[in-house]
Amino acid sequence: MNGVNAAGRDEGLDLICGLLIVHMIIGHISLMAGVNYALWKVLFFFMPWFFFKAGMHHRAVPLKQCLISSAKRLLVPFAVFSLLGEAVRLIGVWKSGGSLDISQLVIIPVAGILKNGSVAGNLPLWFLLTLFLVKAVFNILVNKKGPVVGVMTMAFIAATIANFANGELPLYCENFLSGMGFYSAGYLLKQRQYSKLWFGLSVAVVGAIALFCPASVDMRTNNTATGIYWVWIIYCLGGIVMIDNLARLYPPHKSLITSILQHVGRYSMSYYVLHWVVMVIVTVALTGLIPTTGWIYWVCMTVACLCVLPVADYLIMKYIPAATGMKPAIRKRSQLCKQ
Repeated sequence: MNGVNAAGRDEGLDLICGLLIVHMIIGHISLMAGVNYALWKVLFFFMPWFFFKAGMHHRAVPLKQCLISSAKRLLVPFAVFSLLGEAVRLIGVWKSGGSLDISQLVIIPVAGILKNGSVAGNLPLWFLLTLFLVKAVFNILVNKKGPVVGVMTMAFIAATIANFANGELPLYCENFLSGMGFYSAGYLLKQRQYSKLWFGLSVAVVGAIALFCPASVDMRTNNTATGIYWVWIIYCLGGIVMIDNLARLYPPHKSLITSILQHVGRYSMSYYVLHWVVMVIVTVALTGLIPTTGWIYWVCMTVACLCVLPVADYLIMKYIPAATGMKPAIRKRSQLCKQ
């Protein structure tokens, strides 16, 4: 009863991954529509979880192999879907009467990557660039026998200090630090987290912080929304260990909802790289027709994502799987969950 099926897949972790991907998509839709989304406070650890899970799967390999493999899995999707997102954004600029000059075509996207780690047409792709950097640097440190506890500690301390930069640094410099901390933690706690001691401790930590000093941070910008930054780090680690243990202790029963979430969790890369593009397309199409804020707009974007993303995922994986960093005809494991 540990959630691992006959093929060796951990269906509980697939479920978590699918849940967090859906949570992220709904959160982004709500953000763009200006609608309140209460689950931000419940699944507060969702972005750190992906770094933590990637660290759980880390294998020390020669640097060249690490760079080539990570580039195929992370930088190729980053490049392909950045271009797609920018193409859609430029259509919006043209539709609104703007000029497609050198600023729109080159300066704005390049500046976006240099400053924010992603282009405006597909903002969530910052994660792919940051994870690539984290994997490469962590691999170097592990190969040089660097103490992983020390790496994790120094990364979290540096991230806490960078929190006071107030956006003066390029965003990937800041989220790289917190990403490295959670990645290192995943590497350290891959098996250790699955014990009664760690589970009990995680429940106690999450409960205490939620009651007395809740904290939230936008991991992309490294800005504190509420509470204290270092408390957020502990809060997230507690939440990650708690949900991983729950998935292991109480494997999900088969149902339509769990099957859908597990499917999204297995093949999450397509949903991750495409959802913002779909939202921008809806925005471009509806601008001038309905208010681009509020519940009607929210429903339109949600319906579009529900209809387009599963079909797009199928077509991409059937015809151009390399665009999402996967080998032809192979969909063995979620890229976001495995990195």
